Amino acid sequence: MKMEFTAGKTDDGTFLYTEYKGLLLCWSQGEGETGKGGDDEAESGYPGADVVELVNLRGDTTTVYKLADGTYMDRIERRFIYNGTDTWTDEDGVEWKLLVLKM
Repeated sequence: MKMEFTAGKTDDGTFLYTEYKGLLLCWSQGEGETGKGGDDEAESGYPGADVVELVNLRGDTTTVYKLADGTYMDRIERRFIYNGTDTWTDEDGVEWKLLVLKM
């Protein structure tokens, strides 16, 4: 499945948005930001980066995307809630942590 995004620009920066199964998905990045957090997080009212790679205790990995309501969703439509510090919990109660790649 290919998702198509619409780009827009405001005084605060650039954003992309699309509608997927009735949900508005939106990614934003303020000018000068690295995409790793920062001012966009504080302005949105919801903590956490827009896109995050996660891993659970079994070693399963997934990429999640922040939705307009502050929750996250992966590509298989599993919903996640971020605790604001270091843990995401999926709809089945499984805890996920930030995936750290060793070089």
